[in-house]
Amino acid sequence: DLKSPMTGIILKAEVIRMLTRDLPPVVIEQVDSIKSSTLKMANMVDQLLWLTKLRDAAENATLVDTNPVARSAVERFQHLIDNNHIRVEFARHMPPAMGHAQWIEEIFANLVSNAIKYMGKDNPDPRISIRGKPEGDMVRYEVCDTGVGIAPDDQARLFEMFTRLHTVNAEGLGLGLSIVHRIINKLNGQIGVESEVGKGSTFSLLIPI
Repeated sequence: DLKSPMTGIILKAEVIRMLTRDLPPVVIEQVDSIKSSTLKMANMVDQLLWLTKLRDAAENATLVDTNPVARSAVERFQHLIDNNHIRVEFARHMPPAMGHAQWIEEIFANLVSNAIKYMGKDNPDPRISIRGKPEGDMVRYEVCDTGVGIAPDDQARLFEMFTRLHTVNAEGLGLGLSIVHRIINKLNGQIGVESEVGKGSTFSLLIPI
């Protein structure tokens, strides 16, 4: 049901590109972006449906290069990052981990989205850092931000469905972190958070090598 209207959006974007000539480059870029984003959304729906059906994701896992995956996740929010003058820093090289590329991208995308939502107004140094390093037979990935931080009481229920922080007025259903938690569990990994109000947050992920 979710994918039906997406097909319509994709077809309309293709028709605009075919029937309209002499469009300014910026308009062509935006139409192409509509199609690209809708295709990615349809793919995300497929992957999330797949997630609900799999009982043992570890059996189907492959080695994933997380460097392009993390960058692809960040690209989803490039317009928000630019508009809010947020600096995004990537580690020079992050080690690979066992999993599914789309799932790991979804993890990074939800954490980056959260970081943007809770960066806070008038932040003098809006920054998101993404890094990873081996830790025994796991890889530890971290997504750090310089946002408003999370109170201890909120941290206790952070990964429950429909949980939203009231520190700032942010859009969303409060499902992102519960999806992250579920994917991490499917991959036999772990997730944690360290945060202090007013000093930002660090979400850490442990995924098997």
